[in-house]
Amino acid sequence: MFGIILPNFGVAATKKNIHNFAQLSESLQYNSIWTTDHILMPSHTVSPNVPYDHIFESILTLGYIAGITERIKLGTSVIVLPMRNPILLAKQIATLDALSDGRVILGLGVGWNEPEFKLLGANFKKRGLLMTEYIKAIKTLWTQENPVFNGQFIHFNDVNFSPKPIQKPHPPIWIGGYVFNRIAELGDGWHPSGSSPHEIENGIKKLKTLTSRPITVSIRLIIPNDFKSNINQSIDLIESYKKIGVNDIICGFGNVSFDQITNNMKVFDRDVISSFI
Repeated sequence: MFGIILPNFGVAATKKNIHNFAQLSESLQYNSIWTTDHILMPSHTVSPNVPYDHIFESILTLGYIAGITERIKLGTSVIVLPMRNPILLAKQIATLDALSDGRVILGLGVGWNEPEFKLLGANFKKRGLLMTEYIKAIKTLWTQENPVFNGQFIHFNDVNFSPKPIQKPHPPIWIGGYVFNRIAELGDGWHPSGSSPHEIENGIKKLKTLTSRPITVSIRLIIPNDFKSNINQSIDLIESYKKIGVNDIICGFGNVSFDQITNNMKVFDRDVISSFI
């Protein structure tokens, strides 16, 4: 399966482009569309390779896309969970899943930008503990008729949480990074970014030692702008990921103009994706 990274950030991020990109993605052979998440980037952490000074909020953007599409799945790659209120996030994703007829995949990450954590009043040093507990709290709200949770950071009981997500038991949770114990315990998928086939293969082996549950393996992969000059090389790379057990390739085409992005995604669809369908 192939997904596509929405330009909800960077030079191509406008309402018109987001609208047209979503509808184009659904008309091609991409099966999912993915937003990127940052909220308040300190200026000194922004660069051409980290172009998050101009970014549409991830979940609201997917809500907009849900209303102008019918088929394509809606994913986050990834929500930085320790910077967010997990109860509010659980409500947002449950609402999005209900209104999109069950098309949501929730990608989550622990985060890396300490100054952004500080600006948002989030605890960077405890982000791993927060990540684990927040996932458990979200699942409780999604799946229990009378949710009760007593953790180190989150507590609730005698509460109502409705509507529940359409997908049962809940929308798939794909976890980024390399904390395999957390992925094996709480994830439905592993969603690293830019990892080599060798790194992915080692990660899959590690996960198999930790759980017998099926774990979807996907990768966020930036496709270079010159891929068109050697289509066979791109096909060989995707084939190498598929052979080791990668289920989904989530493609992005970088912080370039909208015309470049859409031209690349059409060529990739025609010349690469078609080789695997």
